[in-house]
Amino acid sequence: MNEKLHFETQAIQSTLVKDAQASSVTQPIYLTTTFERETDGSYAHGFVYSRLDNPNRKQLEASVALLENGDRAFAFASGMASINTMYQTLKTGDHVIIPDDAYYATEILLRDVYQRWGLQMTKVDMSNNEAVQKAVQSNTKMIWAETPSNPLLKVSDIESIAAIAHKA
Repeated sequence: MNEKLHFETQAIQSTLVKDAQASSVTQPIYLTTTFERETDGSYAHGFVYSRLDNPNRKQLEASVALLENGDRAFAFASGMASINTMYQTLKTGDHVIIPDDAYYATEILLRDVYQRWGLQMTKVDMSNNEAVQKAVQSNTKMIWAETPSNPLLKVSDIESIAAIAHKA
């Protein structure tokens, strides 16, 4: 895409996908749950079940990657699916800093599942940058911020936390 285009133009143009069957200039909404197999059992377009992947999700991910200047973007069916995926990028012995008032299921997943697998966790007040900095360890691989937090609605300074994370 032309980098000289305004963000708004890129946002609109990133969704333009020519539909060969109906000549639509935007992608239709796919409401299917299952995609057709070829006679050899393969899937011609790579889609099996919508819960795994579908043309709409692929287009959303491509658009977000373009707008965020990223190589890829990932869309999930739920927040916990994305959180679980992020935790799965870590290794035994890695350390995670999480909010002291993190969404309950976020903490439970880390505490009851991933700590048993050797992940370490420190809870801090994410609205206190000094506390976040003090919690950093040599094995800190992730700083998980939720802003505004749930349930206390604390506001974290994302830019400052990102700077701390990049130095870690």
